[in-house]
Amino acid sequence: MTPIVDGLEAQYRDGIAFVRLNALDNDVGQRTFEVSGLPGHPGFLLMMPDGVEVWRGFGQQTAGQLETVLRSAPNSE
Repeated sequence: MTPIVDGLEAQYRDGIAFVRLNALDNDVGQRTFEVSGLPGHPGFLLMMPDGVEVWRGFGQQTAGQLETVLRSAPNSE
């Protein structure tokens, strides 16, 4: 997933902040994963600056699937 997310981050970095957390780090990443209630890993959350969740996904995603989500987000370019 890293190459896909890296590519999307490069493309959308001016309008979307990407935060990467490790669900197995015994720290913030793991706590965030547990609190999110995502049923699997890798997990993805698209959130607005005010904290409103607009999409969640888990498991392998294609670049096209993730790009569709990013383009459909409010205020996306």
